[in-house]
Amino acid sequence: MNRTVRIIITIITAGAVSLATNSAFAKELKPLTDDAVTIINNKMDDFHHAADVGDKVRYLNHFAKDGVFMGTDDWERWPYDEFSQYVNTHFKDGKGWSYTPIKRHTTVNDQALFAWVDE
Repeated sequence: MNRTVRIIITIITAGAVSLATNSAFAKELKPLTDDAVTIINNKMDDFHHAADVGDKVRYLNHFAKDGVFMGTDDWERWPYDEFSQYVNTHFKDGKGWSYTPIKRHTTVNDQALFAWVDE
């Protein structure tokens, strides 16, 4: 997969993660502190770990229920319910898929309600 596609997928995935976790971490923050980035990094690490160990419930809890997962192929557009079924078939043996971020850049909006993550 080329770098541009991977970055776009990561940004879209991170957007879905930020929507699902928005209210959870917004209550824990003082706006624009290092705490925001720490919480987001912890969420992203947990997201990747859940996929790696095939923990479907924990992995899918990082997505908004009305979110859409954009896959690596141009035809892949998975609404949450369809993606959940796909994840179920791949996570049933306690192993999902592994993404190893090399570098992560996190930007938080002024209200500390949304974050953009580039990995």
